[in-house]
Amino acid sequence: MKIHTAFAKIAYARLMMTHDTQTSARRAIALERWIDCPFSLALDEAEEIVALVERKEGVRLSLRALGLPLPGSLARVVTVFAERRPDATEPGRRHDELAFEWNASSNWIPDFDGVLRFRCECPRTRVLLTGTYRPPAGRIGAAFDRMIGGRLTSAMLDDVLRRFARTLEAQWTLERKR
Repeated sequence: MKIHTAFAKIAYARLMMTHDTQTSARRAIALERWIDCPFSLALDEAEEIVALVERKEGVRLSLRALGLPLPGSLARVVTVFAERRPDATEPGRRHDELAFEWNASSNWIPDFDGVLRFRCECPRTRVLLTGTYRPPAGRIGAAFDRMIGGRLTSAMLDDVLRRFARTLEAQWTLERKR
């Protein structure tokens, strides 16, 4: 009984230290993957993939990717917006990046604003995903994010990036066969 009371006090203290969603800070995230696709084609192929996602409006999240011993998957419809723009983060080289955002319209999945950048790592390409999200559901969501949600969000985005990279590689394989 004392353990439950102590846990409740800690959870309450963490909850009181958070801000509501309008004033809470956004959380940053950065992930990367290396793909077997030439740098010169990676961004063009990525734009095509994002256009397909924009039309389908769905991101499927695997429970196994989250490390949960549960079968099946969770699916949530997200609205995706993407825009190609100049990437000014690598001095001396002119590249474009793919800025995107998704809106999950959910109290449990965060909205995300991010950028996909591509770097030449001959003969491969490094794909960098950076962005920010605000934990949903106000103070309760912020407390959950500090305890577990941040790891779940990272796992979700890593799974999305892994599948994105796999799709890029498959597109490149098809292009080579033509």
